[in-house]
Amino acid sequence: CSRCLRLDLGSQRRRLLVPLLDLGNHDSNPSASFEHLPSERAVCLVALRDMQPEDAVTYSYGEHPNEHFLLYYGFVPAENPYDFVNVTFSKVLSFLPGYDETLDLKEFGGVLLRANAPDVSLLQVLHAVLREAGDDDAAAQARVLKAIAQVCRGLEQEYPTTAEEDETILQDPSKSGLSAGAVTLVQWRLSRKQLLRRLGKSMEELATLMEEDKELAERKLKAAVTGRSSTARRAP
Repeated sequence: CSRCLRLDLGSQRRRLLVPLLDLGNHDSNPSASFEHLPSERAVCLVALRDMQPEDAVTYSYGEHPNEHFLLYYGFVPAENPYDFVNVTFSKVLSFLPGYDETLDLKEFGGVLLRANAPDVSLLQVLHAVLREAGDDDAAAQARVLKAIAQVCRGLEQEYPTTAEEDETILQDPSKSGLSAGAVTLVQWRLSRKQLLRRLGKSMEELATLMEEDKELAERKLKAAVTGRSSTARRAP
C-alpha cells in the first residue's frame, strides 16, 4: 500500500492503513505528524505549527530520494532535501582527464551526490587522486571542487534531453503526447538534472572562494557536508 503507516506494535513493526489519515499529502516540511498511542489503540494527527482554516494538512511519507517517491507513490516532490544521485567512483573519475580505465574501483561502491554537498568519501578520494606536486592546500581543495562541478556537468549531459527541454514538456504536457506516467518520469528526470546543476554551481562558487579565502570556504564546505549528513535517510 502506498500510504500505509509503519507502526511499532510491541515486538513487531507493521505497515497499516489508517482511515482518513491516508488521505494526507506528503511534504518534506509538513504541517502535521502522526503519533501512535498503543494504550488507546489509536493513531493521532498532531499539528506541528499554528494552522488556519483551509491550510493543507500534510505529513511526511519519509526521508527518501525522489526515486523512492516515484516508484512507491507515483509522484515526484517539488522540493526534497533528501534527494540524491547515486553514482560509482568509476563513473565519477571517467569525467576527469587522465582517468585510467583499467583501475578496478568496484570495492569502493557508490557515492551520493546531493544538492548541497557530495559524500565526504568522494572529497577524500578526489583529493588523493588530483593533488599535484607543489600544490598548497587551498589549490588542492579548489581543484577537487572544480572536478566535482565537472562531473555534475558530465552526468547531466548524458541525458537524452536538456533541462530546458524537460521544462518545456512540463509547461504543457498535453502537447507532448506523453501519458501521465511518462510526464511523471520527465519530472523525475528534470529533478536529477536540477540537483546536479545546483551541486555543480555551489562547488564552482566554493572553488573560487577557496582561492580567495580558504578559511571561509572551508567553513562553508564543512557546513554543507554536515547539513548533508544530518539529512541521511531514516525510516519513517
